[in-house]
Amino acid sequence: MNKYIVFAIFISAALCMTQAMSCENKWQIFVKKPSQKSYNNLRDKQFHKCENKGQYVNNDTEDRLIELINKKNKYAIDAGFLLIPKLDGGNLEDMYTAVGNAITNEPVFVLEMFNKHKIPLYGVYSILTMVPYNIIEDDMGRAKLIDERAAAINSVNQKHLQGLKKESIRILRHESEQLHKIINGEKKSGLSIPDSAR
Repeated sequence: MNKYIVFAIFISAALCMTQAMSCENKWQIFVKKPSQKSYNNLRDKQFHKCENKGQYVNNDTEDRLIELINKKNKYAIDAGFLLIPKLDGGNLEDMYTAVGNAITNEPVFVLEMFNKHKIPLYGVYSILTMVPYNIIEDDMGRAKLIDERAAAINSVNQKHLQGLKKESIRILRHESEQLHKIINGEKKSGLSIPDSAR
């Protein structure tokens, strides 16, 4: 093989490794000290060059980010929404659950994040309806939490969020109705997704 080609391949591989390390380092810095500055560093041009979740965060960093989200740190919640398009499988479900936990205390902020990060309707549905692991099999606990989220979102008065508020309430009420039917023995276990959220 031509030595110049070998050299070019080596340089390309080195640049890719540097880029991946740069992306991950920015997330590590962010979770150590979430701030406007460290958040802004996540959104620079380098962010959009990272090709997959592995180049963004390792599991330890993602776990730390979720801890911050669960503490209702707004920079962390925003960063969680930023990361969602790059996640899949269990990692995505964990992030959906984490940011969804902020709804009852920060309904306006969560709706703003739906808009800011252009979350598709299926993602909105997942964030609104996914619950912590400790109540996944507790239908009454799930129904209570879903109703609390609906009440929180129903309190949102900002005009520019009314359309998203209406759709979110519709999704949550649909989920609540199904859960209450299961609790009352009118329906077997298993929830359906509203057609508009597919």
